[in-house]
Amino acid sequence: LVKPDAWLSATVKRVDFFYSAWFLRLSILALVFGLFEVMRQWDAYYSSLVDMVSVQGLMSYAIALGFVKILHELGHAYTAKRYACRIPSMGVAFLVLWPVAYTDTNDVWKLTKRQQRLAVASAGIIVELTIAVWATVAWVLLPDGHLKSIAFILSSTTWISSLLINVSPFMRFDGYYLLGDFLNIKNLQPRGFALVGQKFREIVFGFPAKKEEHQLTILIYGLASVLYRVTVITGIAL
Repeated sequence: LVKPDAWLSATVKRVDFFYSAWFLRLSILALVFGLFEVMRQWDAYYSSLVDMVSVQGLMSYAIALGFVKILHELGHAYTAKRYACRIPSMGVAFLVLWPVAYTDTNDVWKLTKRQQRLAVASAGIIVELTIAVWATVAWVLLPDGHLKSIAFILSSTTWISSLLINVSPFMRFDGYYLLGDFLNIKNLQPRGFALVGQKFREIVFGFPAKKEEHQLTILIYGLASVLYRVTVITGIAL
């Protein structure tokens, strides 16, 4: 939908504070304070969650999720830009006909340091968790009203979407790229699917599977990914 590279280059210095040690320390303190207060006021937090189970509540969640996902993608884009990577496009991709925000960070694979690639891959999740932390603090401190409701929606939406969706390594979300770089195995998913197919042919037809490096790790990942996808696709079909 957009070609943001020039705009990102012009504005990347404006987000330096969010990458600073000071902001990290503040966010950790906010996390501890927010979780302590939510546990202390759990009945009120839970009742807010129940109140959101309505058409209006679900629409509010959808709007909040869209806003958070834009910031999620900007997290990837700005982090990549800080390592002098080009971001040619940002927009929407379709996953099983479902729209998801998308940022072209293919230049990241030119980075020779694995730590930098991991930083870019994890940036979106970190942005969402940071939003959740500060929104939780806002929910604790704000008086009852619209702002408190918005803070609750942002806190609950981002915790759920980050932990249940983005961390999963079995679809090509952030968790997949983090796992591939952590294991230092390129093209983990296609190699996993290929090895599962080869092992199936070896067991059923006696055709020998090709030997390769990290074979056991790739095979375990491939089997887990196949089972996950069969479960998801069956659920969609039902």
